[in-house]
Amino acid sequence: MAESETKAELVAAALQVIETHGVEGATVRRIAASARANLAAVNYHFGSKEKLLDAALAAALHEGMAKAIGELKAAITSAGGNIKLGTTRFFSEYLATAFLWPRIGYAMLHSALSTQAYDSPTIVQVRMVASEFLAIVAPAMPHRTEVEKRVAVLHVWATILQLATLPVLFEPLVPAADLPAVLVGRFSETLFGPD
Repeated sequence: MAESETKAELVAAALQVIETHGVEGATVRRIAASARANLAAVNYHFGSKEKLLDAALAAALHEGMAKAIGELKAAITSAGGNIKLGTTRFFSEYLATAFLWPRIGYAMLHSALSTQAYDSPTIVQVRMVASEFLAIVAPAMPHRTEVEKRVAVLHVWATILQLATLPVLFEPLVPAADLPAVLVGRFSETLFGPD
């Protein structure tokens, strides 16, 4: 396996191990075995298990959040510039996979949840995405004050983050498989008001 392939395999394996065993169960042995790499490869490529986990979570964060703004813009463009329709289409696509990896979501938010530290790269990225999201959808919210716009966006993204880390928390009320379809309509109403 080439050096860059080994590094990529370790990142993918780390995510798989986190999702299977949790961040606490993500041992170097499990990750190396999953990647079919030797134990020394972790230190060689990343310097430590913690740096590998940071790299893996950063990759997952990019996949799950950072690309979201580009996808939102593309959805609005494909809707002919209609922000409400484009945002609804974006959520239909985004939410289809947002709740599939709860342990990854938890690991991303772990430092904020356990220590109330809000300066991690994950939290910075979440804030950036929420701010950019607000800037994009705000023109379609003329009926709301600036504070109401911010609260609506906060409501939407807080719901996504909570359900991404605990997707079956409310299983007795709404089956996890039904959440994306239900939330698309609720998010649209939260942001833009009733039709």
